[in-house]
Amino acid sequence: MGVALAAIAAAAAPARGATYTEDACGRAGGAGAAAAGFAALGAPGATADACGAGGGLALTVDGATGAGSAAGWRFVPPPGTTVAGLTLHRRVAIPARSAAVYTLDGSAERCDASSRCGDGLFDLPVPTDGLDFRLACPSAGCGPGGATVVLRRLQIVLRDDDAPTVTAAPPGAPVRGRAAIRAEARDSGGGVAGLAVLVDGDQRAARSFCRPPFARAIPCPRRVRTTFALDTRGLVGGLHRVDVVATDATGVNRAVSGPRDLEVAAGPRPPRRPRVVLRAGRPRLRNGETLVLVAHVPPAARDRDVAFEVRVGGRWRAFALRRPGADGRARVTHRLRRTYRRLRYAFRAVVRGAGPRGPRRSPVVRVLVNECMGRKFCVH
Repeated sequence: MGVALAAIAAAAAPARGATYTEDACGRAGGAGAAAAGFAALGAPGATADACGAGGGLALTVDGATGAGSAAGWRFVPPPGTTVAGLTLHRRVAIPARSAAVYTLDGSAERCDASSRCGDGLFDLPVPTDGLDFRLACPSAGCGPGGATVVLRRLQIVLRDDDAPTVTAAPPGAPVRGRAAIRAEARDSGGGVAGLAVLVDGDQRAARSFCRPPFARAIPCPRRVRTTFALDTRGLVGGLHRVDVVATDATGVNRAVSGPRDLEVAAGPRPPRRPRVVLRAGRPRLRNGETLVLVAHVPPAARDRDVAFEVRVGGRWRAFALRRPGADGRARVTHRLRRTYRRLRYAFRAVVRGAGPRGPRRSPVVRVLVNECMGRKFCVH
């Protein structure tokens, strides 16, 4: 157990260089994906977003526009992350006599009429604080013709060096069967990707909140709360160590809660409390027909009265009291005379004066009653 937990603790330390990738505009194979995290710059009509339709982010300047006009798209990494790399397809169309210039600020990406950039795929070193794509006219103007740049299939690598935080709370009392493990995790970067429950160093349960490929800059929830129903039937009685591991969007940064102790009760499970069962003769009735309810009571409660109750106005009200027979059955009939609309009634049977471990009440039984007065006018 010690070796396994030591490995988990080592993995919990933030890993330098941990990254995840956002498919920011389109995916491999030409599938569409909306441009997430981008803001348009420039005059209306100078930019267009067709990423969701399988196109790209377009930048356009008209040769007739004035000096210094520009179009642009800006991407700012979410808090807790920085830009670590960029791969994109782009198409540049700048006429020979145009003075327009396309640039990605802070990088070697620069195209004009003489550079013949054309179409291509690029893997670029970029500034860590954001991406600023621009197509601009100089102070003297762009000259004749317009210019267009289309950015497609942008894959932005985001660096996230901070591990998430996680807390967990196993039940304090000894448990048999399933134990509820409550867990909460937070992450300031790409979000919480998954949680896993370890018992004595072995994974027993896991839950995922996001999976790559990611189409958003923050692909996973920043905060998660969940409860695991941990099956303890395979564990021996006594104390066991429980850890909950949280993983962020990088799949590398991890945090471990606890440790916490989980006590599994030894010995056989105590016998279940005998149940009271209520059955209705028919689940659907019409107004004017007779409802039949039969309660089945275990032997320990056959010397006590059974109250038949109906839920009215949010409260349970008794409408009949019966003593079970030798076979444990208590029966009541009631003719429905005053149901003037479609209603679903809730009934239950309650044993009067049952002890703390004795049978007390049945599960709820529901009966649907139609509003019609007679068979001739019923509509189903």
